[in-house]
Amino acid sequence: MASEDGAGRGALAGTLLLLGDDGPFVIDAGGDGPIELPKDLAGLELSPDGNHVLAARSVREPTGITRNTELVTVDVQSGETATIVAAAPKEDVAPAVWSPDGTRVAYRSTTYERDPSVVHPHGHGSRSALCVVTVGHGEPRCFGGLGRVDGIAWSPDGARIVIDAGGPQPLQLLDVSTGRTRAIGGPHGPWLRRVGTHGRFMGFFHPSWSPSGRYVAAVADMEPRRIIIFDTRGESVTGRGFSDIFAEPVWAPSRDVIAYASVTGRIREKRLGLNTDLRLLHARTGRERVVRAFRGYPLLYGLEWDPAGRSMAALLYEAGRGWLSLVDLEDRRWSRVRLRHSVSGLLDWAP
Repeated sequence: MASEDGAGRGALAGTLLLLGDDGPFVIDAGGDGPIELPKDLAGLELSPDGNHVLAARSVREPTGITRNTELVTVDVQSGETATIVAAAPKEDVAPAVWSPDGTRVAYRSTTYERDPSVVHPHGHGSRSALCVVTVGHGEPRCFGGLGRVDGIAWSPDGARIVIDAGGPQPLQLLDVSTGRTRAIGGPHGPWLRRVGTHGRFMGFFHPSWSPSGRYVAAVADMEPRRIIIFDTRGESVTGRGFSDIFAEPVWAPSRDVIAYASVTGRIREKRLGLNTDLRLLHARTGRERVVRAFRGYPLLYGLEWDPAGRSMAALLYEAGRGWLSLVDLEDRRWSRVRLRHSVSGLLDWAP
């Protein structure tokens, strides 16, 4: 595996998790080639050490609903699969995320009021909880009374979890040891004025925690959409606007710097009017810099930091196909990576 400019496998140190047209696969820089994973997995994430993949398995119920029925781990090298959570008959268990030390998994548990295999759950109610389970040991501990649970992310020390409710609600910071929560970013809070917008706020998504644990970032669904960074010790914020999002914002491994794709323009009839910028935003100062500006094709569809934080992988898309490129953040040099598999999703990168 090499890039088109002749760079060797060393440029891809660690383990990359990708999605291809034929299913998910892993690139291990120290291995012989791509490792294909079971095709029926979804919501995949690499463990912090890169040795396992966390994923959900689902079934299509007779009512037409797709229900996530179990959470599994897959050994990257052996392919061995182990179930860590099995859902009850009226339960859905996803999304799920690894704890920073890889010993626990947090996931959303949704329990439907009616059996989803018999009655479609729409209009019949459900309740959500956030659950934490130690991998390979014991029963999950679930926290109810949180309202709707949508996106979730661990703090770097594994002590708290940030939750978004998927609607015009504040983010919740949950203390895993006590079960207590604290809200930040309410729908009528002063942060709306601080980021210079008066548009209708419709909710947060893609919550994430900075490496220092001081900041929480989320995408605010409004016009235009904005990346909002909250100081978890107060209400100080940094905000940046963009008209749409293709690539989920991602924090650097050891710096409070977040990378994102800023998108402007619109798709016009018979020609593309979109422009995509790869930008780095510093949480403390609010300053940002453009690493690369794309005018029209290719579009930037996915981003991941390398484990050392010196470069990034980017999924670029043009003419109905995607490919993987690496960018050195110091000299801003891009190199395309040759792979035997087509790439449609850039999911994760671990040591």
